[in-house]
Amino acid sequence: MWCEPNVCPIECFTSFRFLPHAIIHVALFYIAALVIAVLKSLRCWPSPSAFDKRFADTFYVAWHCPVTLTSIPFSIMGLRGAYDLWVSGNVQQQFGNGSMSHPLITEAGVWFFTFIGVDTILCVLHRMVDKEMLLHHAIFGLVCFLVTSTCAFGITTAVLLSQELSTPFLNVFLLFRAFKGVDSSLTIVTFLAFSAFFYAVRVVLNSFAMLLFVRVLYSALTGAPTVTMSSFEQGVMALLAVPLLAGQLLQLKWAKLIATKIISAASGKKQEKPGKAD
Repeated sequence: MWCEPNVCPIECFTSFRFLPHAIIHVALFYIAALVIAVLKSLRCWPSPSAFDKRFADTFYVAWHCPVTLTSIPFSIMGLRGAYDLWVSGNVQQQFGNGSMSHPLITEAGVWFFTFIGVDTILCVLHRMVDKEMLLHHAIFGLVCFLVTSTCAFGITTAVLLSQELSTPFLNVFLLFRAFKGVDSSLTIVTFLAFSAFFYAVRVVLNSFAMLLFVRVLYSALTGAPTVTMSSFEQGVMALLAVPLLAGQLLQLKWAKLIATKIISAASGKKQEKPGKAD
């Protein structure tokens, strides 16, 4: 791991130990773009289906590569960190100042925070950015900044990181859908795998984590805190509640949409073709 053990994420940034994560992300992006460009020049690269013409862009396809690969280790690190804090049974260790200093949570957090920054720069440089992406990265960037500024809410951050376990399956599904078509068995299998992980980590696990978060926040705001926090940390926690709870409501909306698609497909009902990738 690049960050020193038992330090808060901010110290990993101020010591520039986050740079290897940035270099890895950039390298994966441009290596993928180079491979795709070479295969295209050799006429060995497939043409995308009519489903989403954005996949005709070399850089857009390459953009899916870094996070598909890196989200696997940092989401597993987040999941293990969340488990360690949960089995401790100590609410102070789970939410209090210093809870982000768990080595795995620090490393995974810095890795993800770096991804948000570097990914934004790459998207702007290669003109792949749109309003939806900017809003997504701005919200995640704000959450990352707030968590880093306090070094608290470790278990919440760890569970948020573990949600990225579904990301590799989502990206592979999008690639198969673009190049193999919606009826391909590969597309269907990866969609089902994505759905399973989505429900496990983004619906079940994160809903539980949000309940814990709200319970601690409520106790702090009603004058019977279960965690010792400064006034600044309480304010940050209240501010964090807005994007976190809004994000979870959005996850539940997507969960309903996924369930509808699976049920419709299983019953043999023909669905309208979506206009854009999810």
